[in-house]
Amino acid sequence: ALDIHANAIFLVPVQDFDANLLPFGREIAKRVKRAGHKLDSDKVFTTDLPNANATRVAIAAIDPASSAFERLTLARQLMAAHKAQKPQQIAVACFGLKPNEAGRACEAVLAALLAADFPMPDYKSKPDKPARLREIHIYGYASADGYARTIAEARGNNLARWLTALPPNELTPGNYRRRIEKLAREYKWKTGFLDIKKLKARGAGAFLAVAQGSPEPDAGILHLRYAPKQKSSRAALALVGKGICFDTGGTNLKPAKYMHGMHEDMEGSAVALGTLLALTELKADFPVDCWLALAQNHIGPKAYKQNDV
Repeated sequence: ALDIHANAIFLVPVQDFDANLLPFGREIAKRVKRAGHKLDSDKVFTTDLPNANATRVAIAAIDPASSAFERLTLARQLMAAHKAQKPQQIAVACFGLKPNEAGRACEAVLAALLAADFPMPDYKSKPDKPARLREIHIYGYASADGYARTIAEARGNNLARWLTALPPNELTPGNYRRRIEKLAREYKWKTGFLDIKKLKARGAGAFLAVAQGSPEPDAGILHLRYAPKQKSSRAALALVGKGICFDTGGTNLKPAKYMHGMHEDMEGSAVALGTLLALTELKADFPVDCWLALAQNHIGPKAYKQNDV
């Protein structure tokens, strides 16, 4: 397989590892020793194999006691070792890992690869032409569901990341709502919207106070509902996300240091939306209600003040 792969990731056990299991294992063992590297560390070892392809290999030792966060952090390092080469295909191979260890490790690596390959918003006058990863080949472990959950999670994660990265003049509450409603038509979610008039009738004073300084009356609470094809007896899941597209602080104006990045104050809603998308992709057998509070906290003569009721 290394005759066709210029980039590869090797996953090995942290204990009782036999380097002879690896292609060019003896040579790799010499290089690891020469570099003073320990495969029981949390750092990735990178080298180019002495084959015709000079395959770039990143090797990581998998600790069965590691947390999901630690596995994802290690997976990000493995992907970073190949990023400069912009590979169109990559091999991921497990050597000597128990099935449950291999499964968790491969899921983490796949998640990192799919995140790194996703094109984020770009506003350059001459944008870079991205080199897309087209194929991921996994050796040494077969997933029972073809990594369906990991792929669905990646799609939801990438949606949340993309929305959060959009600038505040691009992702206003009104634009955000239209983007979501387009997505709802694609995924056949039922939608409903509580606008300012409806929220006033319900006495939603706290939410309306945040929105009242905005020059555009586009704030509101968007409701999305996913329902499985077959009627389910399982309880519905509720997702609630904060979608403040920008938070100036109102009359309690934030200084520049703390206002910078406040376009990310809507990230909770993006995470809720991404979770809904992932569950829809997986055809969850229970209903899901998703409530997104969309608004901006502007400064102006109508912005709420301290001591307002």
